[in-house]
Amino acid sequence: MSDPIETRIRAYLDSVHGALGQEADSLAAQMSRRLREEEIAEPTARRLATLYPGLDRMRVLEVGSGTGGNSVALALLGASVAGVEPSFEGVATARVRAARYPQVRARFHVGVGERLPFAGGSFDLAVSFAVFEHVQDQSRVAREVFRVLRPGGRIHFEMPNYLFPREEHYQIWYPPVCPKPLGKLYVRLLGRDPQFLDTLTYTTPGRAGRTLREAGFVDVRDLFRDRSLARIDDPSLIRNPRLSRWLARLRRWGLTAPIRFVIGRGLYPESHMEGRRP
Repeated sequence: MSDPIETRIRAYLDSVHGALGQEADSLAAQMSRRLREEEIAEPTARRLATLYPGLDRMRVLEVGSGTGGNSVALALLGASVAGVEPSFEGVATARVRAARYPQVRARFHVGVGERLPFAGGSFDLAVSFAVFEHVQDQSRVAREVFRVLRPGGRIHFEMPNYLFPREEHYQIWYPPVCPKPLGKLYVRLLGRDPQFLDTLTYTTPGRAGRTLREAGFVDVRDLFRDRSLARIDDPSLIRNPRLSRWLARLRRWGLTAPIRFVIGRGLYPESHMEGRRP
């Protein structure tokens, strides 16, 4: 008899995977990754615990919880987590995943970020990972998250930066914020299904920051940009020894200014937007 979570994951992948036109071996790799998703998500959960002290006592909302790996990883650190996900199969998978750990506080709901099924002030922290580029109305999602956070609550959304010439869903190099008709032609020429582009709203640090501020958030900043600039200023913060030595040499030679210029203009692969509800 197959593992219940394996059956659920297969149904979830059958419903969402085909849009990218990937090969069967990639589907198998997805299956393998999803089975141990909470383990893979553990470093992200621990990074958030460092960024937001007291996370083990927080009520956390995940917008776009998928198959539950991030939510369960956060719950394993002690947080009380609620996940919202539009896919029924995703929610069913997440519930089976959470049931593996009777000690965790994690619940999952079918729903969308534009209409969150929670009362105002229900959460201390709202998180999202590679979802904001898929929502239909980013402004409405930001306003809804603002509504359900308590005063002083924080938002932490991670998303691709479409100023960077890479499209991570297709795993291809891609012209920055390319107009969709040209993007579809380009993707079709590469032998991929262009329809997936219809599910994307290009996210950039500037646009995401404006959206959060207009929703009412304050202290909005891009943590990925801040960390990148800090590592250029202090290469010892970089875990990769070879890259650290390379950047240290560039600093000694006074050649890091071009890298700082590029990062300062927002040209980096992803964005981690943070803001606070007053």
